[in-house]
Amino acid sequence: MTTSVMLRRVTPSAAGASGTEAATGAGPVEKLAGTAASGGASGPKARAAVGAVRVALVSLGLALSASPAWAQSPTLLVSTSSNELHPSGSVGDEEIVWHTPGVPLRTALPTETLSLLLGPASGGELHILPGDVDALHDPGEAALGGGLMFSLVSNQGGWEDGDVLRISAAGLELVWSEDALVTALGVTDGNLDLDALLVEDGMLLFSLAEDEDSTLLSGDMPGVIEDGDVVGWDPVTGAVWHVLTESAVDTLVSNVVASGSLAGDLKGLARNHEDGGLLFCVQSPSSHDGAVFSTSMGGSLLDGHDEQDFGFQGAGELDALGLARSHWSSLGVSDAQPAAGTTLVITLEGAKPSEPCLLLLSMASEPSWFDMGGWGGLVLAQDTLFNLSLQALPSLSVMADGMGSANWSFDVPLALQPVDVVAQVFSFANPHMATNPVLIEAGQ
Repeated sequence: MTTSVMLRRVTPSAAGASGTEAATGAGPVEKLAGTAASGGASGPKARAAVGAVRVALVSLGLALSASPAWAQSPTLLVSTSSNELHPSGSVGDEEIVWHTPGVPLRTALPTETLSLLLGPASGGELHILPGDVDALHDPGEAALGGGLMFSLVSNQGGWEDGDVLRISAAGLELVWSEDALVTALGVTDGNLDLDALLVEDGMLLFSLAEDEDSTLLSGDMPGVIEDGDVVGWDPVTGAVWHVLTESAVDTLVSNVVASGSLAGDLKGLARNHEDGGLLFCVQSPSSHDGAVFSTSMGGSLLDGHDEQDFGFQGAGELDALGLARSHWSSLGVSDAQPAAGTTLVITLEGAKPSEPCLLLLSMASEPSWFDMGGWGGLVLAQDTLFNLSLQALPSLSVMADGMGSANWSFDVPLALQPVDVVAQVFSFANPHMATNPVLIEAGQ
């Protein structure tokens, strides 16, 4: 990557400037160049000094241009097929994390946020424990959670595994239903499971979790949409088409890994805005089921996103993939269901260094009622606990450290009755920012 370096004129304060500096507003480099041009210093010395500055700038440019290739790689959102440990913590298979090459993984959507969005389990007091996220797309909208879209690995909370869901101001909403996809593709058995998703200009590119017989599309096999195919659908016109067949994906992977490699199930899709290539992850070979491939150059690995780059200590198989276009400071908890008499730690990551932050609490969530940056708004119910947290502002306010992290520790009372608590952090910085909300089912 080549970075241009510009010299900017710096106007020093009157108290700290000499008469010449105050009058001209010249910084050290500008003074040097000006002196040489005016002949105010001996010619050879001035020219040598200017030459030294030019050499330093050229050296800086060469150093920047020699930065690793992954420095130009995008930040991705990913989910894994199993619980994983990594150098900066852990991730559950249902959770969604940001991966930037050379930067520790950070959780975007923890289990406690997904449970809050999915709501209480049928016939029980506890909220739904989400299964794996099976498809993912970040439209980068000015909406709650960036309007993040995803699909679940199984039917949960009244949603089907072929539905496309979106985070909205009111919670989760249905964007496209499984029934609509079944009809569009002519799937003969009446159901399907979405396995990868990319939305562009209102059209869907996606892959399915299993082979499906179709009356409208044929890939490598007549009348069959395979789980390694990428297909397209325009919900406005109803048009459906093949983007890539499974054999074409096999060829792309074989060109990178080994001749004759069979990729199997395609697990995630995204678009690389740098070169326009389609990004994807696949089920095999196992040595690269945690890697991100690209259609660019007839098949390639995305720099900085090979399997070992993620740092997962287990299998590290990717199960969903999206280009990250939305970002917020992330909130997490040490235990989503802390027992009475234990200690609960609420952790903030990704804030601005030295940023003042206020932890707010309530006993429920409600549609966003105060818009702000980051997550997009406050979703805490304005109840008694919320008002108490406002009154306790001095004790619930902390300054993020130099890494943009902070934490709050609470002793869960022994006599605590089962209660739901929703936590969210609000930043005093300008612009005001909010984190993702998290659900804590205390004493349950």
